[in-house]
Amino acid sequence: MTSQGEAMTSQEEAMTSAPEGGWARVTAPVRPRPRHVPLSLCCPDGVLRRVTVTAARHGRMLYRQARTSRWGDLLPFPDGVGSDVTPTDAIKSGDK
Repeated sequence: MTSQGEAMTSQEEAMTSAPEGGWARVTAPVRPRPRHVPLSLCCPDGVLRRVTVTAARHGRMLYRQARTSRWGDLLPFPDGVGSDVTPTDAIKSGDK
């Protein structure tokens, strides 16, 4: 078994190392809700996205980071996360 100090060190390394998808910046006030956190993020590719983070979908560590984050903070952005909101260009052109 690993000691608690070693476990905390590995969690800290995971939080400070560069994530696979890059870093996203929180662009609006964070208002945690029960069992989910809706976020407005400026993603690594420069696109603004609305993302709802849940423990079941994104993992417990990212969910806890999202709950404690504030406007302007950086969050790890996992690969393959899409926006919760359909872009207005897609709505205008009829593509959904």
